[in-house]
Amino acid sequence: MLRSCLSAFILPFMKSFLFSLLFVMSGICLSCRHVPLSCGTDSGPVSCLDSGRLFLDRGMYDSASFYLNKALLVDDVRIKASAYRSLSRLEKERGDLSAALRCMEAYADLQDSLGADLENPQSRERRIWTNRIAGIVILAFLLAFATIKSLKSESRIREGELLRRGKRIAHLEDEKKSLKEGLFGQTDICRRVNELSAQKKVREKDRKVLSNAGREELKSVLFDIHRDYISELKAKYPRLTEEDLFYLCLQQTGLDSLTIAFCLGFTNTQPVNQRRYRLKEKMKS
Repeated sequence: MLRSCLSAFILPFMKSFLFSLLFVMSGICLSCRHVPLSCGTDSGPVSCLDSGRLFLDRGMYDSASFYLNKALLVDDVRIKASAYRSLSRLEKERGDLSAALRCMEAYADLQDSLGADLENPQSRERRIWTNRIAGIVILAFLLAFATIKSLKSESRIREGELLRRGKRIAHLEDEKKSLKEGLFGQTDICRRVNELSAQKKVREKDRKVLSNAGREELKSVLFDIHRDYISELKAKYPRLTEEDLFYLCLQQTGLDSLTIAFCLGFTNTQPVNQRRYRLKEKMKS
């Protein structure tokens, strides 16, 4: 009877008590894992930094963030720099790369300030002047480079414009030449010149040449068609005679040497060749 009472009332109570005790002990153990070594007013910010690093190593990011940010509230630049370095690592492991970059930039700035504080006044002044001179040299180089690049660009533009202008002039000259040939081809004297040109296979003594009246008519027609060309020749070579200008206009029509000889009253090309040579010498001087 007594044993049955113990089994009914005491054993369930003992089980419940043991489970409660185990729960409380496990809670105490778990809470101990989150307690830093020390971060009170007595130990100072160094312990906050150490605690934050400890939690970071254990992967407890919230606790690590709390203590590392607390370490930033001090005036010691070295502690703040170390805290920013650890925070950068923390944010990187969290996946917030933007925050990690900001912390790393803050760490770099503090490291620069630490380096500046270590310099003596003379070294710092020397470094400042060196940086200024280097900046001036670099600026001068950049300005020179930009100027040269601009000049090259302008030169290329001018060359391109001159090339396009030359092509336009050449195209206009071709058009003018074509029009002049068309005008000459419409004249009656051109028909007679073509008839004379057909005598190339005729014996020299049987060849016909253009009459004096025909030559004067041909000269008048060519001088009218090529008046701009004649003006240029007179301005450039004032020693040229009317016969010289007549021969040069015949050349402009594209006639061969034998046909030009017929137009000048000759049955062969020898006088034409001699005139061509004399003209070259006259236009050289």
